[in-house]
Amino acid sequence: MGDRAGGSASGSGPPLFGFVQFEFPFRIGPADGRYVLRGHAGVAAHVLVLATLGSAERRLLPRRRRSRTVAPGPGPEPVPTSRATPIGAVPLGSAAAAGAWRSGAEAEVQ
Repeated sequence: MGDRAGGSASGSGPPLFGFVQFEFPFRIGPADGRYVLRGHAGVAAHVLVLATLGSAERRLLPRRRRSRTVAPGPGPEPVPTSRATPIGAVPLGSAAAAGAWRSGAEAEVQ
């Protein structure tokens, strides 16, 4: 019997997939949804999940305070942001394999 908490090759836990997330401060081209990215000979290599999010606009420089009091206006409009999540199409196989994949991904970032 495998490790239930982390999944196993025997299939007792949920399958584990490698993924990364990218967030962009603008709306990206394709519509929100899931897209299959095919590799050599049409075999599914990744699934790309796209989502449009909204967040409050952030100002990098503080504004100068006015000396007079102004009535509060409406809040800032949400700024569209996009999240792209490429997910490997093939399960990693075990919790140990998933940990090794994550360690390799973190090493590449540093």
